Amino acid sequence: MVEPQPVTVQRSETTYDAFVEDLYELIEARQDSFTLAQARKMPAVVRGVGLIAGVGASMLPLAYMRGQAMDVQPRVVRKPDPFSTRYQFVYQTLEALVATQYGEAIWWLTDHDNRGHPRSATVLPNDEVQMEWDARRFRQVVRWRGKTLVPDIDCKIISPTRRPGQLHGTGPLYAALDYLYPVHAAEMFASSFFSSGGLPMTVLKTAAKLDKEKAAELKTQWVEQRQNGNGAEPAVLDAGLDLEFPSVDPQNSQMQESRGAGAAVVARTLGIPGALLHVETSGATITYTNPEGALEELVKTTIAPLYLAPVEQAWSELVPSPQAVRFDLNDMQRAAIGARFSMYAQAIASGVMTAEEARAMEGWGPSGQDTSHAFDPEPRVEVPV
Repeated sequence: MVEPQPVTVQRSETTYDAFVEDLYELIEARQDSFTLAQARKMPAVVRGVGLIAGVGASMLPLAYMRGQAMDVQPRVVRKPDPFSTRYQFVYQTLEALVATQYGEAIWWLTDHDNRGHPRSATVLPNDEVQMEWDARRFRQVVRWRGKTLVPDIDCKIISPTRRPGQLHGTGPLYAALDYLYPVHAAEMFASSFFSSGGLPMTVLKTAAKLDKEKAAELKTQWVEQRQNGNGAEPAVLDAGLDLEFPSVDPQNSQMQESRGAGAAVVARTLGIPGALLHVETSGATITYTNPEGALEELVKTTIAPLYLAPVEQAWSELVPSPQAVRFDLNDMQRAAIGARFSMYAQAIASGVMTAEEARAMEGWGPSGQDTSHAFDPEPRVEVPV
């Protein structure tokens, strides 16, 4: 009897290592090709950028002099862009600070008065503006559509994240592309699960062993029968042939947990409370007694200090020196209506405030004023011909 000879098993570690390296190179290549434009199309990012820009644009900018709001507001504050609304002007400015590569907004200043103060400002598209250092690397040279714009005279550059010696800053969304790529990949997988996930809608099963030709014939018969307008009619199967409809867990197929984690990443990146991005967190310790609580946190911790403050500084430099531009945040910082009325009652009872002053703080007229016809249309006046 011949004893079997031992066979030396050789592991192809070299091939395996090469495969892993190629796989990581592929992942890195796809991650490097992930662009800001792709990130801006993600649902959570669309919601987050719109939330920051929209809430900020809803605040009222006012010019103040010696701590008091001016009765007559400068035109550059009242209507900075003559071709759009003030809301659009502020929205475009904040969107540029959040969702562009350099995180900066450029205003084109026009219609200067006799003292050199501009009366109009327009938000320029960032992709149309070229910027470089001057010969001494001291001042920025801005070019737009063949024009050279002098900073602080022809244009105002708002770049809160620019460091000393840097030509540009970095936008928060662009800085987080490496962290947003996995979220984008999960979104793409979830959206293409049913179209390219490899899961058949119907399976024909039989206990008999079929060759390739017979299996193809049964498949063709089934497809032709269902595509010839007979999809609603009952199907007739041979003996021993069964139908199976693979079931799919909707929650797993749509990757709800992964999408929730992705929304949380976007919320941290943009500094937005998770509740405003509809992030479901289990075991969370922070709750809001009313929707205003989350919105107030967004304004106080993100919008006001990171975006409105640099816009206020830039706007204040466009008006004469004694003046300053500030956003009116009083409505956002006001307590709920129940708490306000309780405060009014206590203040009136103690003599600190009168009922008329309380009504004025709510924007109401005097208590004895008849406002029942305030919104009636004005009577038509017939003009004799």
